[in-house]
Amino acid sequence: LSSKAHISSPSLAMGKPTSHRVPRRAALVAGAGSKSVPKGLSEPDSVPETVPGKHRRETMAGLRMLKAPKVLAVLAALVFSLPGLSWAPTQHAEFFSGKMEVTLAEIQEGRTCAAYDVEYDPHYMNILSPEGYVHAIYQVLRLERGSSMTLAPVCSSWVWVSRGTTKRSAYNVLGDTSVRCVSEGNCMAARCALLCFLALARGIWVVMEQPRGSLLEHHPAMQLLFKLCQFWRESIKMGDFAAPSQKDTWLYSSQPFIEQIYDFKPATLPQRQSVQLVEKYVDSKGINRVKGSRFLKGSQAYTRQFGRALARLRTRHQSEVKAAAAAFLCKAAGGKQRAPRKLSSDFQSWIKSADLN
Repeated sequence: LSSKAHISSPSLAMGKPTSHRVPRRAALVAGAGSKSVPKGLSEPDSVPETVPGKHRRETMAGLRMLKAPKVLAVLAALVFSLPGLSWAPTQHAEFFSGKMEVTLAEIQEGRTCAAYDVEYDPHYMNILSPEGYVHAIYQVLRLERGSSMTLAPVCSSWVWVSRGTTKRSAYNVLGDTSVRCVSEGNCMAARCALLCFLALARGIWVVMEQPRGSLLEHHPAMQLLFKLCQFWRESIKMGDFAAPSQKDTWLYSSQPFIEQIYDFKPATLPQRQSVQLVEKYVDSKGINRVKGSRFLKGSQAYTRQFGRALARLRTRHQSEVKAAAAAFLCKAAGGKQRAPRKLSSDFQSWIKSADLN
């Protein structure tokens, strides 16, 4: 990622040199539904290509305030040092964005966004690849303080339907790591937890989505996140937001007002045929089994109504989130309006003691 081409080629939003725009094809594949790129996804004419000193200091101070894993300080410092990147701030990042329903709703609310999904680019937007994860860290680091981030890690190895294969349980949450989807799910969970730490260090409102009953919250990295940072879990039904199935869902939010999401529930719902996400069958040995139906994968996509609900909820509490972020970062800087330019000796030792292994 040391060259402009590497980071600019896959980036859907704001992650490019100043001379590039978002490819039309990428916007269409992501579900923009228009031959023109949404305004919030295109690069401004003039953007900073060096990290503002205050931005860097605030991030490091925030990580220390949270007592986040020390390796994050090293990762952030390395990404901050990459040449040729645009550091124009964005106001929302959506990971595992699929059809970009949350991103497009945020754009309608007048905010600049970044969308990230392996479907857009199988390498540089794959959170499991080294380059893809560096790209993800970069998109979090450029978020302005008090903005928002949503993510929906792949749930297939964490739900009850796959327990027979994954061997996951509350007592064996890491499951059978010899199975590829299990080991990849464990890696993804840890990396998503680190992204959440990084976002919270900037005072960013984080929302993570999982199907109800998912064991993801029991992963050790997620447990560390929930131990050090306060989260609220809200249970909703996606059917209330025009999804074809009810699909009980958990929303993990770093702000308590997530409970108000039903204030933006659509008044009327379209008439749709209800679908079953799970099918029962009997195998060759006469044992009752379950499997995902052909509708299960499609249920992962958010509806436009859900995206709008999240975006409007953020708009309602935007000033509140920004004020909380400013107070947090002020406290992290030692109660001063501006962090000192020189790092204290204990802060330097905290960074140096980070274990990259």
